[in-house]
Amino acid sequence: MKPDLFRQIFTPPAIFKDDYNGAVAKLLHAILVTLVSVVLLLLLYHLLTGGSLIEATLLLLLGIIAINVVLLIFTRRGYVFQASIALIFAMWSAMTYQAWVADGVYDLAVVTYI
Repeated sequence: MKPDLFRQIFTPPAIFKDDYNGAVAKLLHAILVTLVSVVLLLLLYHLLTGGSLIEATLLLLLGIIAINVVLLIFTRRGYVFQASIALIFAMWSAMTYQAWVADGVYDLAVVTYI
């Protein structure tokens, strides 16, 4: 990935004509960058503690990172409402899958439903 593309994806979105969309875009951008950072740190932790990339949990983490980067691109292009709905659906689906594969209702992923 070229450094310019990386910088372009992770810079905050430009100001929109509508103040409401601009505020939502900035908040969505902050959420997505935080999610990418935290999930990347979690992925690195699992890899450093002996995990492999063929485990279902780590593949799910890679998928979450990819989805969030795509949603960052959509947010920068002005699709704020669509990106926010996609974020809610994607993270809900990912956490449901994680709870299903892991310990069910005793898994920590269930906390995300709140």
